[in-house]
Amino acid sequence: MSACTKADEWAKALQLMDDQKIRPNNITMNVAIGALGRGLVWEAAVEMVMMGMERRRLLPDEAAYSAAAHACARAEQWQTVIHLFDLASREGLAS
Repeated sequence: MSACTKADEWAKALQLMDDQKIRPNNITMNVAIGALGRGLVWEAAVEMVMMGMERRRLLPDEAAYSAAAHACARAEQWQTVIHLFDLASREGLAS
């Protein structure tokens, strides 16, 4: 999955999880969120933090919020970056 991210193959990274070839956990989800950010698919990165992790019974951690915020920053979605940091702060994850 990490190799897919480095090769900008974000769709393949997500497909591996969807096909259940890789068991979703916080690490794999954070890698997927990072892959989306590298692919400039910021909306999907945010959706994965907001809903995708919950569907897989995972709680977003600081790395998940940071990866999604980075994806939004690359796309110059500054309001969304602020919103993500606000959410992380409410969760006690950002200082």
